[in-house]
Amino acid sequence: MQDESQFVLVFVVSSLTILLILILVILFVVAYQKRVATQRLKLDTIERDHQKQLLQATLTVQERERKRIASDLHDDIGSLLSALKLNVQFLEDSEQNERQKEFLTKTRIKLESGIEQVRRISHDMYPPELQKLGLWASIKELFANIEESKKVHTSIHGIPTDFRFDIVQELAVYRVLQELVTNSLRHSKADTLKLTIQNSKESVIIQYSDNGTGMNESQLKTGLGIMNMRSRIEAIYGTIAFESSKGIGTQTTIILPHGNSSN
Repeated sequence: MQDESQFVLVFVVSSLTILLILILVILFVVAYQKRVATQRLKLDTIERDHQKQLLQATLTVQERERKRIASDLHDDIGSLLSALKLNVQFLEDSEQNERQKEFLTKTRIKLESGIEQVRRISHDMYPPELQKLGLWASIKELFANIEESKKVHTSIHGIPTDFRFDIVQELAVYRVLQELVTNSLRHSKADTLKLTIQNSKESVIIQYSDNGTGMNESQLKTGLGIMNMRSRIEAIYGTIAFESSKGIGTQTTIILPHGNSSN
């Protein structure tokens, strides 16, 4: 009887020990897997942040080069064309026969057109009001220039007046809006553009829409312009979403956190 009691005791103790060991092993495995998952998440976050930093650096270099080229166009090429125009005007005002005068007049008109094109290209590459007055003034200028054509109707609602983003964010958003406008006018053949800006404590929501021909699902997923816009916005820790279908138009929603804005 005593031997049987000892056997039961040993069996119970052994079972409890094995159970305890199994529980410890399970807890160890769960803790290890959790630690691995946490470490993987940290590495993924570091990798994403690194990719965004690389993209930001690339975009910064691109914008610096755009600024330099815009300055060269405006200061050097623009000044040269203006000087040539003055020379042609001088010859045009001097005594010339009708054929020579007609040739000089045509040359002056072409030079004036060239000067205007250089000014427009320089402005599009790096709008001076963007750095001086900020994103919102530049957006109003962009839409005002479109409205002047009398062929496209534009509307803007909710322009903020009490804060600015940093220059990197403003450049990214402006480039995306330039791309959207170009797509609307050149490819979608839209004649109505709408821009709505909503400002909250957490973020700014920018909604852009047109009434153009729209895009299909393949264009929304793999289009080069779409991918470039998405990369620019993700590089400044924002999100961008596109909704479109053929014949209806396109709506784009950009959400930007307030973390990098300045009052």
